[in-house]
Amino acid sequence: MVIQIATLGLSESVVREGIRIYGAEKIIIVAGESINRVIPENQLKKDKELKSPAELANKLKKDLALALNIEVDIETVNPFDFQDCLIKLIRILRGIPKNKDKILNLTGGTNIMSGAAVCAAWIEGVKAFYLREKRDANEGEVVIEIPNLKDKKITEKENEILLYLLGHEKDEERIASKVAAGVKIKSNTLTTHLTNLINKGLVETSPYNKTIQIKKYNIIKNKTIENKKIKVLKLTDAGNFYANLAKWEKIGFGKIL
Repeated sequence: MVIQIATLGLSESVVREGIRIYGAEKIIIVAGESINRVIPENQLKKDKELKSPAELANKLKKDLALALNIEVDIETVNPFDFQDCLIKLIRILRGIPKNKDKILNLTGGTNIMSGAAVCAAWIEGVKAFYLREKRDANEGEVVIEIPNLKDKKITEKENEILLYLLGHEKDEERIASKVAAGVKIKSNTLTTHLTNLINKGLVETSPYNKTIQIKKYNIIKNKTIENKKIKVLKLTDAGNFYANLAKWEKIGFGKIL
């Protein structure tokens, strides 16, 4: 069983479905504050019904405790404030014991809440999912799982290699021998780490192309020579993302919330 964190707007069914599909020993509901608390009254339509996700969350808490005996905590956020949503979700995730499995249901609430939930899941390395509405009655359950971007279990030394490649853009700086020197490891050790990073889809290699000048008949021309024996290491798109995650963590991104 896992601890679920679920964003909630005006539909409690997405929370119930998440519990049905993945189970939960405990659920933490992150509900949006009432519209009249986050939008000035003069900007609201007079005939607009003011509903409160927080009130819905309290009702859902009682129902789940009675029907499934599930422990429920409720947190509230400004559903239109991305930073508020992101910080609250990260705090919640970091407050859960490390020995507990956790999963994030990002289906409910505003688009801003869902976007913040995706970012929080990526930063904290937590599995997340989205429940897409069925197109017709015959369609089965449509669960879209968001990949855990830390599930590749990158080692500390592999992180150093990714950070080195992120910070060095010239081909000459990304030749294997210079990378090995830059992260202070032997060439054969680098080969082992590179094999892992390539298999994880984070690094790719290409032949080293060197441009030289040739003088002929007093005319200087540039010529590119490809050396297939020397490999240039390059970050893939995924590798670039991981490298930036490592960079954020190194400089303390999100540590004090």
